[in-house]
Amino acid sequence: MNPVPRLYTRTLWIACAVHFTGGMNGLTVSRTPPRFHGTVVSLYTAALDGGGVLGTPLCGAIAHLAGYRAMFAAMAAASLAGLLLMTRDWRALTRLGELDPMR
Repeated sequence: MNPVPRLYTRTLWIACAVHFTGGMNGLTVSRTPPRFHGTVVSLYTAALDGGGVLGTPLCGAIAHLAGYRAMFAAMAAASLAGLLLMTRDWRALTRLGELDPMR
């Protein structure tokens, strides 16, 4: 009998991380003038690295003190807050005419 293949393998998670990181980097660069592309990429990379350095012990501390459910809830709330900020920024730029949503 053949074993059932696991869906969530290490390779899948690596592919998801690479895809997400590349997409967010492309979105970040596309929203800035060409003269700031180097600055934006360096800030994006610093934020990504800082999130890994600060987020890992923070998640561990939350999971240790309040459990995994609270840790995942806190990270989901942080992600939703970031999405809200990005949505507000998108609407403000569109309203000002600085961002064409159809390009």
